Amino acid sequence: MRLDTNPGDLDTIVAGFRRQDAALLGATYDFGVVKLYGQYQHIKNTISTGDTKANGGQLGVSVPVGAGSILASYAYTKTSGAVDVKRNTWAIGYDYALSKRTDLYAAYFRDKVTSLSTADTFGVGMRAKF
Repeated sequence: MRLDTNPGDLDTIVAGFRRQDAALLGATYDFGVVKLYGQYQHIKNTISTGDTKANGGQLGVSVPVGAGSILASYAYTKTSGAVDVKRNTWAIGYDYALSKRTDLYAAYFRDKVTSLSTADTFGVGMRAKF
């Protein structure tokens, strides 16, 4: 996938931004007792002040338990170029089905970025699918 811009488009947000090339690959497999998810991405940003690249991957699992599922995920991203950054993200949660279209969820998320403090987030909610 490629995104090309004209002067005045995205370069008003990121000075000198010209183009972004992205390659994404994802897969899932259901073993019955556990569903496995995975993805890989490579992104190259062409910027007049210096290109940046990001490579990342994610692995996740979903395990049915009762009327819901336990969810867990790990993601890693390494960015290089103008700034070298590594990001590690862990998440765990539970999704409980109230009906075919409505569920309750709770999730914990931990995010660590190079040279920054670790961020912890906890969320709960109710979702209705239309």
